[in-house]
Amino acid sequence: LSEFLQCAGTILGTEGQSEFLAHQGTDCWTYHYSEKLMNWQSARKFCQENYTDLVAIQNKREIEYLEKTVPFNRHYYWIGIRKIRNTWTWVGTNKPLAAEAENWGTGEPNNKKSREDCVEIYIKRTRDSGRWNDDACHKRKAALCYTASCQPGSCSGHGECVETINNHTCSCDAGHYGPQCQFVVQCAALETPELGSMVCTHPFGTFSFGSQCAFNCSEGTHLAGMEEAHCGPFGNWSSLEPTCHVIQCEPPTAPDLGSMDCTHPLANFSFTSTCTFSCSEGTELSGEKRTVCGSSGLWSSPPPICQQSDRSFSMIKEGDYNPLFIPVAVIVTAFSGLAFIIWLARRLRKGMVKTTTRGSILVLHSHLIQKKGSLPEPACL
Repeated sequence: LSEFLQCAGTILGTEGQSEFLAHQGTDCWTYHYSEKLMNWQSARKFCQENYTDLVAIQNKREIEYLEKTVPFNRHYYWIGIRKIRNTWTWVGTNKPLAAEAENWGTGEPNNKKSREDCVEIYIKRTRDSGRWNDDACHKRKAALCYTASCQPGSCSGHGECVETINNHTCSCDAGHYGPQCQFVVQCAALETPELGSMVCTHPFGTFSFGSQCAFNCSEGTHLAGMEEAHCGPFGNWSSLEPTCHVIQCEPPTAPDLGSMDCTHPLANFSFTSTCTFSCSEGTELSGEKRTVCGSSGLWSSPPPICQQSDRSFSMIKEGDYNPLFIPVAVIVTAFSGLAFIIWLARRLRKGMVKTTTRGSILVLHSHLIQKKGSLPEPACL
């Protein structure tokens, strides 16, 4: 016996069943061979109907085990390799035969007569025992089968099940680990950015391999960093958590001869900041009294200016005047005009003023001025 445990099995042949040895482990991966000879296609059908498939040689230990346990047959045994589109392929997995896994006999494969597309294994042969030979698929040989220990759920759906002589092993997919690939790599939990939002998907578990998070910022802010992050197979995120920065507006200036008062809900002179303007006494505001910092980084209106104004007009415009002001002004003006008219009438009643120049007389009488003769304009004496 080999260093491994063995268990009883059966040999299916034309005359019924007989005992044989097969390797056993926690899940016994057993070998089976037929006594009946058949071509390669029939041999595979026989294995698939009764076991799993034609044997797939995984490593040298497996070959050594087969050499010890399988009896000599002068026709040798078909195994699960065939040439498909000029490539030697494991038919059970449909994977190409890797160069490091080749175990050809001396001078093989030689493709004799260009029709040798199937593979046999020499068991207990004097020369090249345990090695392979390409041969014509129609030839009749014994079928060498196996029963797999790998089941659909053997590796938790996150790895490839690899048959071994007494058991199976799991070659885990990226981001998974454990004997049955039952564990998933974790990444540090991410937090929602301030003034923003985060939406994540977790195909294998919260903040684990394959998790993907997308970030957004609220109105009036902009994202500093990457919009998405992915949890990788080694427990690292593809990028750092982003931050949301409040959009800034250029600080406005207070008007000359005026003042400015601002409020800042989020940050100084940033989105939603509001500034209110006022002018000192004797000036008036030209422009909007209030401006707001918008999400685009611009103020809703430019800063106003304070202009000098007429006091009377300003008082009337703003309602800061006495209701008696206008009537009194009208009365005073009327009396001044009346006094002037009385004074002028008295002067006219004094009679006429005579001015003699070279015999010509300019007579001023009442409201009538008469000019006689052709004299120059009179002069005042």
